[in-house]
Amino acid sequence: VEAKTIGWAASGRNGGFCAASLTHGLPNGLDRWPDEIGALEALGRRNLDDIEATVARYGIDCTFERTGEIDIATQPHQVEELAELHETARAHGFDDYELLDEAALRAEVDSPTFLAGLQDTRGVALLHPARLAWGLRRACLDLGVRVHEHTPGLALARDG
Repeated sequence: VEAKTIGWAASGRNGGFCAASLTHGLPNGLDRWPDEIGALEALGRRNLDDIEATVARYGIDCTFERTGEIDIATQPHQVEELAELHETARAHGFDDYELLDEAALRAEVDSPTFLAGLQDTRGVALLHPARLAWGLRRACLDLGVRVHEHTPGLALARDG
């Protein structure tokens, strides 16, 4: 059910960042759900893996690229914070995080103000959101799913 057409609004116009984090970043997840963080991170990673697999399975041309992301330190105290976060990530078994010293970071992003970085090598992808939405629509239709565009959902009613 879609009020306009698939991909018409924000789902087709967002920035194209597709992140595995279900907790809006590892530090937030550690602060809020320390006992569940392992399961939450695993679910998020599996979710992103499944999106990538779906794109490949159905030949969706959305320029999906697993890029990762780098948190940057520009002040000495931030370097220490990133090092601590890296150790915490490792202690929880998250091995997709790599601590980059200044030289390694400059090989990735050449800025004289960047002192260090914490790279999540697999947790973020870039894609074209409208193309993803259109490709998913096509895949659903090919599988026999009924798609109802121009059908705003105005209310929910319990049946039974």
